[in-house]
Amino acid sequence: MDIHYDKKKIKKYCEIFKEASRQYGTDIARKINQWISELAAFENLDEVVSTYFKGCHLLKGNRKGCYAVDLNNQYRIVFKPYIEDLSLNLDDISMEDIKVIIIKEICDYHD
Repeated sequence: MDIHYDKKKIKKYCEIFKEASRQYGTDIARKINQWISELAAFENLDEVVSTYFKGCHLLKGNRKGCYAVDLNNQYRIVFKPYIEDLSLNLDDISMEDIKVIIIKEICDYHD
């Protein structure tokens, strides 16, 4: 699966261990690096969701349409499926056809 990033800062945290470590600590930085590598190895979003990869779950509210995977009991990587045809919504597309995701944030959204 291809991974894109919503912001340069998020890309930096996901791709540069030292930056992630500075922001989140060494343990979380290792997990970010590992989880991004593992997400990239999946063929499509269906594989991520159907295997319940790292607690992958659909979000609601102001993050509707996004998914999250657990880094630990506090932090999550939040991502959104990339849909090329903007006239479609997530319900109109098979998850097997979604091969690109956009990392939106790394956060504790339970605060």
